[in-house]
Amino acid sequence: MSGLAGGATLSIRDGEIRGINPEAFGLVIRAADAGLELDDAAVRSAFESYLDAGRLPFEALEAGATVAGGVVRVSNVTLDNTSATVFGNARIDLDAQTLDSDFSLKVDPGAEAVTGAEPEVGLVFRGAGRSGSLYRYRSFTAFLTLRAFEREVQRIEELQAEIDAREQAMEERMQLLQQEKRREDAKTRLPGDPDPRRLGPRRRKRRLRLRQGRPSMRRQRPASRRRIRRRPRWWQPRRALGAGRAAPP
Repeated sequence: MSGLAGGATLSIRDGEIRGINPEAFGLVIRAADAGLELDDAAVRSAFESYLDAGRLPFEALEAGATVAGGVVRVSNVTLDNTSATVFGNARIDLDAQTLDSDFSLKVDPGAEAVTGAEPEVGLVFRGAGRSGSLYRYRSFTAFLTLRAFEREVQRIEELQAEIDAREQAMEERMQLLQQEKRREDAKTRLPGDPDPRRLGPRRRKRRLRLRQGRPSMRRQRPASRRRIRRRPRWWQPRRALGAGRAAPP
């Protein structure tokens, strides 16, 4: 194997990769909406539980390959799927039968798209078999965090818009009630009566009570308890002060 050397172009049509489920992104997004903690550990646990339970069909897989010293180097791997894209590089040691690769799996978020982040997971394979697989979730966690923030902002904006609409409706209702009351007052106002809008609130209430035949709400004190204003002792009429003075010559 160590004597092999050369180059080739790899092209595969209408195939599938088992053990990679692109629907895992959507399942984790729904789990995040249901309360999943948005940290790398929680996202990794949820994503890996869905990733193996599926397959990744593709229409075309293309890559360039070179062989030297028993090592196959695969570069510019691209895979097209209706909802997912895979791209990356790989190194295969034919003698040791080990794989060293670094790929990225990205899906189209569609209506869940946010500005500044994408649902992407890094797929790193080291050694032999799936035991050396490693996944990077930092980009996907950032996407989920930013999406949760935008959803919270949208919820607050919708709540504020609902509050503003209620306040506006209440204000319009109060204006209609005031207009209706003014029309009723205009019907019962006698000729020569002042406009109640130009009176103070206390005078308007008093006029309304008198018109309805109700007594005034002002309490009258009995005559025995009325306060009598008394003059101070030092006060005397001006005539009394000038009675003992002589008239001027």
